Amino acid sequence: MGAWFSQLGSLNQVHHLWQYPDLQLRKEVREAAWSENGWPETVLNTVPLIQKMSSRIMLPMPFSSLK
Repeated sequence: MGAWFSQLGSLNQVHHLWQYPDLQLRKEVREAAWSENGWPETVLNTVPLIQKMSSRIMLPMPFSSLK
């Protein structure tokens, strides 16, 4: 859905927001990414740059159009 980079406050942060209809499809998409040309190399080169990483599963509220 989007990606953001902080320029104020805590700097050098990247925020990604991904939307999947369910956790099963999320799992399948993430597993399939490893067979994409260049993805394993990209991960190999970028993971050493990460000092801290967190992940959250967010569910839309009943009134959200994302349901």
